[in-house]
Amino acid sequence: MSPGQQPSFKLIYLTAFTHLFGFGLLLPQLPQLVSGLGGAGFWYGLVVTVYAGGQFVGGPLLGRLSDRIGRKPVLLLSLGASAAVLFATAYVDSLLALTLARLAAGLAAGAILTCQAVIADHTQPEKRAATLGSLGASMGLGFVVGPALGAVLSDFGFSGACFTAAIALGLNLLMVQFGFAERAPLHSSPSSAVPPGLGQLAQYLQRPIVGRVLVACFLSAIALTALRGSFPMYMQDRFLLGPRGLGMVFTWIGLFAVFSQGVLVRILVRRWDEQRVARLGIALLAVCLGLLPLVPSLGAALAVVAGLALGQGLFIPTLTAVLSRATSAHEQGIVLGLGQSATALARSLGPVSVGILYDQNMALPYYAAAVTAAVALLIMYGLGSQRERHHRAPEVGMG
Repeated sequence: MSPGQQPSFKLIYLTAFTHLFGFGLLLPQLPQLVSGLGGAGFWYGLVVTVYAGGQFVGGPLLGRLSDRIGRKPVLLLSLGASAAVLFATAYVDSLLALTLARLAAGLAAGAILTCQAVIADHTQPEKRAATLGSLGASMGLGFVVGPALGAVLSDFGFSGACFTAAIALGLNLLMVQFGFAERAPLHSSPSSAVPPGLGQLAQYLQRPIVGRVLVACFLSAIALTALRGSFPMYMQDRFLLGPRGLGMVFTWIGLFAVFSQGVLVRILVRRWDEQRVARLGIALLAVCLGLLPLVPSLGAALAVVAGLALGQGLFIPTLTAVLSRATSAHEQGIVLGLGQSATALARSLGPVSVGILYDQNMALPYYAAAVTAAVALLIMYGLGSQRERHHRAPEVGMG
């Protein structure tokens, strides 16, 4: 690729779509599989937790690797490993095997953060939030199509969903291999004395801007855990929805998330900066989480979760853009990887807490999540003026 060219973002968007499509394919049948293998709520929560835990560990490692050897090799590694794990998952016959398979899937799930890094490499800072919004819309569309098709494939069993997802990822791998060209990395990432993982996260948390945004990412993800961790149970217990009904609700949520990240965020970042849009999204998240336990009907619940999807679609790409702006070029991969790890850590810790609260009272997870989102909003207000920060160099590594 010549220096003046950039990678095809269409292929990057397709990769993001395929990743969430494969993830969503398994969702409608995963609770039934856990029950069929003799598990209950604890095992379902554990399966969800280990996937996010794998992302927490694997995110920084793959991010640093992509900084050193380039984005394409890591995309190929992630897609290939994910496809292989899904093929193996089709044959699980015990809860332990399923848990280990989902852990491996989480460790391999580095394609999304690498897609984010490609966009950060090849977009101007002022256009980054809009482009990341398009990436998020692609992910949202994958999450719309995946669960819908997963419900259809339920007649073929869980293995049918696994094989379909693995084939989609394999085809995506071939497209990346033959259709994605990238320049050699402009910078080689310097070695860090801090090992990847918690120590590295602690180092970056000491930076004034990056640290605050990472904490905001973590708290926002904790708040979203209430929706992801207990929402299917809430809709089943409160409104007696079955698997097909839940599939339609997830499709409804996905459509609003696609609109928010693909259209609305572009409009708002032209009028405001990324930080203000992120604040708006987190505020919408906090309000809607607090309202969800109070809704009198299914229609009202659908209206509230539409607001949740809009808020999520606004703050996810804009928080990533703020994080990217505050980071030097040779650290994009590792810092975006730490951002994913922060959210993955939240998703690892959240399901257990959500389950405990839900067993006490089905409304408690949502009230606690609303307070958590409000704290994230306060942290974002503490960043100061983004316009002032535009005149400062990105934060650099600490000596």
